[in-house]
Amino acid sequence: MNPDDFKLVRLEEEHLAVVLKWRNSDKVRKMMYNENIITNEEHVKWFESLRNSEVTQLKVLLYLETPIGVVNFNKINHFDNTCYWGFYIGESNAPKGSGTMLGYLALSYIFENQNIRKVCSEIIAYNTQSVIFHQRMGFLEEGRLIEQVNKENELIDVILMAKFKHHWDHFKVELEEQIRRHH
Repeated sequence: MNPDDFKLVRLEEEHLAVVLKWRNSDKVRKMMYNENIITNEEHVKWFESLRNSEVTQLKVLLYLETPIGVVNFNKINHFDNTCYWGFYIGESNAPKGSGTMLGYLALSYIFENQNIRKVCSEIIAYNTQSVIFHQRMGFLEEGRLIEQVNKENELIDVILMAKFKHHWDHFKVELEEQIRRHH
């Protein structure tokens, strides 16, 4: 895996079909608050409502110019310099390490180009893969919303995690070394 083969770009109309396919996949849907199948019409409306938003930025991760994942920065607050994020690698054949590259590029972008000082995340408690990923990215657990979401008639906790820019500045160097070692 060559880190130079990855880049983060703005989500455009040309990406909508593949992002809808990923979003409606069982793997992704079961980790979302809303597990409903999304129609193409709903998807286009969602995109149109957010494409010029001041509080949301939608990005696609490309590998060798092919979309493999998505990241959504939302609830962007320019007064407090905070935001939330959500993301996933949609392509099942994405190279090993794609999630790490998505995290690296996304956090570099939001901290270094958008003047954000804190990125927050809400993770459904059974999504242990995401919790572990966030820990590997240096996120800290800030709390837990007990019995927050109803999934198949079972109330599930939501784990609150955050990453701060002042931690990122040091952590980024370690992450770059880790990426280089696996290259």
